[in-house]
Amino acid sequence: MSATINLSRRSFLSATGGLVLGFVLQEKTRLAAQAVGIPPPNLFAPPPGGKPNAYIHIGADESVTFLIPKGEMGQGPTTACSQLLAEELECDWTKVRMEIAPVDPAAYGHQTTVGSQAIRTTWEPLRRAGAEAREMLIQAASQKWNVDRTQCRAENGFVVNQATNARLSYGSLAETAARLPVPANVA
Repeated sequence: MSATINLSRRSFLSATGGLVLGFVLQEKTRLAAQAVGIPPPNLFAPPPGGKPNAYIHIGADESVTFLIPKGEMGQGPTTACSQLLAEELECDWTKVRMEIAPVDPAAYGHQTTVGSQAIRTTWEPLRRAGAEAREMLIQAASQKWNVDRTQCRAENGFVVNQATNARLSYGSLAETAARLPVPANVA
């Protein structure tokens, strides 16, 4: 079924004029700010620092809560962002809870949900946060076992000592890991 839209030239120009005006004003504002040395706001900037504890809370009860800095409006960012974190963290998906992060520009940067940008703008900081938290948990376990961290691996919510097959849960390591410095380079 197709419907014919009766749209006059005048109606089309009236409707699109506001759109064109919006783009022109936005560009003029950006150029004026740039001329006086003011950096324009970046709606899609990653959160400053990307601290893993801003996104991930691991409880002593083995619960893993992800704080997602984007709203859910039907596009699925809460599930997709949680999956990104869970994969990098190597955690048990059945123990994952997701919450919308509180408004906190210092921790999360711009928290807008607009233009299907949630995954495009958060995948890198979330991936990095998950990887940093995983490495901190591995470091905490290696200290507890007094072994080199390369002898340990993360697996399904546990850190495993590859030489002995001993396992420590994320919940048992979370408090110690939270006191460690955030690693600079993670894969």
